[in-house]
Amino acid sequence: MSHNITVEGGKSVRLPTKGKYCDRDIVITATGSNAPTEDLDTVLTEQEALIAELQEVLEGKAAGGGGNTVLEDALVGGTAKETLTEYTNERVTSVRNYIFDGFINLQAVNIPNVETVGAYAFSECSNLTEIDLQKCTTIGSYSFQSCKALTKVNLPLLQTVGSYAFSNDVMLSDVNMPLVTNIERQGFYYCTALGKLDFSLLNTIAVYCFTNSRKLNTVIIRTPTVCSLQNTNAFNGTAIASGTGYVYFPRALLSDDDATKDYRRATNWSTLASQFRPLVATVADLASIDG
Repeated sequence: MSHNITVEGGKSVRLPTKGKYCDRDIVITATGSNAPTEDLDTVLTEQEALIAELQEVLEGKAAGGGGNTVLEDALVGGTAKETLTEYTNERVTSVRNYIFDGFINLQAVNIPNVETVGAYAFSECSNLTEIDLQKCTTIGSYSFQSCKALTKVNLPLLQTVGSYAFSNDVMLSDVNMPLVTNIERQGFYYCTALGKLDFSLLNTIAVYCFTNSRKLNTVIIRTPTVCSLQNTNAFNGTAIASGTGYVYFPRALLSDDDATKDYRRATNWSTLASQFRPLVATVADLASIDG
């Protein structure tokens, strides 16, 4: 890529760079007694440095970022919101709030070292099909809401699903986030293609978490203590609530008279008791139940 440099009242040249984020002409205005032609070499050197600095900011290398910066505002300048289809950045570790909000043509992201995704970061990216963030531990509210082409999410280290994080993701069917401990309000609201979820450490399910995810027929909670269910409405509109799906727990948590140790007597859970099943001993047995 090259950038057209126009020195007002002087020459027009093209400045080559390795940058891929700046696609606009750069206009330099000379003032006072400085003659544009005489100062052209100096001007070009300064502009080259500015473009290099912009490149480093976007790639997380700028001073003060230390490789751990959030993506900067410069990314969303110009026509990027309408034209960007893929984004790759192996340096960035945190994606700030709203950075890709409404990028309707974004289809793929490769940001393997990201640990934190902010609120609305990928909201309404209606052509994004897959998320694979193997180092990510936190995602904010509405972070992937209304990503209506999203089918697969792999977040193996995620700890908290922010409120509305995957709401209205109507194609989402493959979810891997075994280490999640908390699902906040409406985290999986209206995920109409979602059939199964499996959690190893889940402690809290907030209100309306799975509401209207009508195909949800299998939820596996392997946590060795009773998971808090804030309201029975979390399962409203699911196959589980309608009597054709099941929630699986460790057998020991379905056989105690103590409400703190038995899901059949636990607050809010007891209304779903007919849909409880014990976890089976082998993977093959579980597969046969899932049908």
